[in-house]
Amino acid sequence: KMPTVRQEGEDKLIIATTHRNKEILFISSIIILFVSGTIYAVEDLLTAGLLIGSVCLIGLLNISDEEECIFDKKKNSMICKKYKFLLGTQVYEYLLEYLGCHLESPPKKPHYQRVIVDLENGISVPITDQYFTAKENMNGLAKRISTFLEGEQEEDIDDEDDVNDEVVDRTNVS
Repeated sequence: KMPTVRQEGEDKLIIATTHRNKEILFISSIIILFVSGTIYAVEDLLTAGLLIGSVCLIGLLNISDEEECIFDKKKNSMICKKYKFLLGTQVYEYLLEYLGCHLESPPKKPHYQRVIVDLENGISVPITDQYFTAKENMNGLAKRISTFLEGEQEEDIDDEDDVNDEVVDRTNVS
């Protein structure tokens, strides 16, 4: 799912992403098919209970990961929160000394991209851990971040429709 962007006042921009690990989904689907066939063949109640419990655990692993990046001009900070199921929430805070934004692609998959924010202290911070295939949307997101942090007016963005402006309920992230 593409990152969603919302602005709170003139001083805060929030970028939120929810995604699932495709490899876990694929592997868990295969395991669920195997387990369901085994449960049908098993006559022992304890073994069937253990197999059902393992299917439930696999279902828990499919819970989505969430990421949120908050640019706060008032506090002069950039806070990145990453919620990973079973690992909890990781919070990273950076001093907001903005140099620019650029798109990054993995070496073997140039059609996948993510937005990177470059800071004056030499740190490059990815807005999300995941890469996305919609180049136009990623360009729009980079422009939106640049426009917000450089203090320009929102009307100056040509591709304003490239960024999804939905408001997202983030009550699960602390």
